[in-house]
Amino acid sequence: MHKATENQRRLTSSKKTIDYNKTTRLVFYNTLFFFISLFPLGVSRTLLLLSSTEFLWPMFIDLESIVLVIFTLNTMSHFVIYMLMSSQYQNTTKELFLCGDSHQVEQKASIE
Repeated sequence: MHKATENQRRLTSSKKTIDYNKTTRLVFYNTLFFFISLFPLGVSRTLLLLSSTEFLWPMFIDLESIVLVIFTLNTMSHFVIYMLMSSQYQNTTKELFLCGDSHQVEQKASIE
């Protein structure tokens, strides 16, 4: 009995560690991609402010447009990434769209 309890505790502990590591990786990669997508925008804005020549402005504006498209794609991908990797995010999203009635939907599905 004691061994079974010990094994169950060890399995539960390792599952929590795996979940924690997944969450840490998820946050790390999203933060990394966020900075990768916004860093060029910061550089171009800084150079635009410091530039005294007007002939470079169209180049900076074009660069800014490209960076904003990359940033938009990055932002749109967050939903998909979180939905695929996080069960807690999936449950919260389900409750949000079902206005908290996810338990009723699960009960109806189990009855049928």
